[in-house]
Amino acid sequence: MKETQPVGGLACRENNEWQVQVLARAERSTAADGGYQQAGAEMPLAVLTAAQNAIEGEPFNAEQERAAREGGWKP
Repeated sequence: MKETQPVGGLACRENNEWQVQVLARAERSTAADGGYQQAGAEMPLAVLTAAQNAIEGEPFNAEQERAAREGGWKP
């Protein structure tokens, strides 16, 4: 069985569709045995950089995110 290379990516919602902004190979997981690791610890640098550059304003709290999701992510 051939192993696949893990990937990380960033997609943004534009004009009612998801658009992939960046996709990059991720490092092989050190937690492949099911151990714990920090969220995003193995995200490719290109994806982390793109996410940082895409951020506008303050992040939503749980209630704001739920409302946005239920409203179809419309402003």
